[in-house]
Amino acid sequence: MATPLHHLQGFGLFKRQNTCGNNAQQPQSDDLGPVTASNLKVEGTREQFSISFSLRNENTGIDTTCSKDKLSIGSTDTWLSCAPANTGAIAKFKYSTDDDDWNNPTSQSVTVDIYWQFVECCAICPERGVTYYSYGNVNRDIHCTTASQKRGVLGSRQNSGAVSCNEQNAIPVSVTDVGTGNQPPQ
Repeated sequence: MATPLHHLQGFGLFKRQNTCGNNAQQPQSDDLGPVTASNLKVEGTREQFSISFSLRNENTGIDTTCSKDKLSIGSTDTWLSCAPANTGAIAKFKYSTDDDDWNNPTSQSVTVDIYWQFVECCAICPERGVTYYSYGNVNRDIHCTTASQKRGVLGSRQNSGAVSCNEQNAIPVSVTDVGTGNQPPQ
């Protein structure tokens, strides 16, 4: 004799299991990391430079690249979009520099603010449909070389004022804020 359907439904066999859990609470910064930035490059002059780096979140699987060229000191306060992440998460960054750093051809003090979103990510997010974000930064002095170019009739090499700065090692991203919403914190 078959068991009546309403008895089977009482066991929850026909309900979709919620892998997010029942206790909704905001994830902590440790849940959304560790995060590293690598292959950080800054090239150009204070009037026009480019920046690029790779971003990897070991816990959530985010893997993306961030790059932008034709930046100037006046344009570094704007959030810039990274390439679409392999997980569907959205990452953005902004870069700040000190004007005096461009006068030092051997090193550049780099600060990169990083913002990334996680949408419906049940592995770490307790509530489906809620957009969680993490916000953090990277601070590093990176080694630079000065570019030179041929000038004049005799083709003598002179400093062009351009620098090429590169840090290949992984740099830990310090997560400073976790919240909900679709925009970086102000």
